[in-house]
Amino acid sequence: MSKLGIVAKKDLKYILQSKALYLGLGILCIIFIPLIIGFGNAVNDLEQQGQTDDEVNTLVQRDLAMLSFVLSFLSIMTFCMIASGYSVITEKLKRTLESLLATPLTIREIWLGKSLAIFLPSVIMGILLTIVAVVIANMIYVISTTESFVVPPASSLVVCAISVPVIVFLLVCVITILQFILTNTRVVNAIFLGIIFGVGFGLTGTGVDPTSWNFSLLSLTFIVGLAILTIVLARFLTRERIILAIKGQ
Repeated sequence: MSKLGIVAKKDLKYILQSKALYLGLGILCIIFIPLIIGFGNAVNDLEQQGQTDDEVNTLVQRDLAMLSFVLSFLSIMTFCMIASGYSVITEKLKRTLESLLATPLTIREIWLGKSLAIFLPSVIMGILLTIVAVVIANMIYVISTTESFVVPPASSLVVCAISVPVIVFLLVCVITILQFILTNTRVVNAIFLGIIFGVGFGLTGTGVDPTSWNFSLLSLTFIVGLAILTIVLARFLTRERIILAIKGQ
């Protein structure tokens, strides 16, 4: 196993044994139910507008694509935000991060290993919840309206299965760097929330049709921007800065 894998395995075991995932599931239940109900209300409104079957199917697919995107992004990010507190901040508070820095592991291996440990369970849980939401939405609302099981379009599936996980992984890399080099966790959380809302509103507030490939291209621009931000911030990730941040706790 690679050194990066060793770090990821250790943190992953700790995260899975913590209450983080259960807390995340509880929060997502609060988010999940209103989203499904809101989708159902939108579908019922379409049924009452007297549109043709093709028009209804198109609009249902559009709403389902937006539901899939919002739920996948929110669910993965929720798990990541909770798990990130157990991966870096707890080690800084317990002073165990200094011992890890004294090992032959490079800073990059520690950083990426911890980022993977936060990301992997989050993306698995997020995608599974999104699939469950699509199935439930179809069973309760869609099939009774369209008389068929509607699947989000290919462009939406690409965004939910590829673009969203990549965006979230880059966000996790960014927050992990900030947790390493900054002392004030409130500042870190404020910056992280600002970036999350910026990405979320940037993708949903532009008016781009979520069923079109333009939405996929839009998500790609955010991937490029976050990748550049990650590369820039990684230049500040040094052993000296991390130790200073630990001493400042």
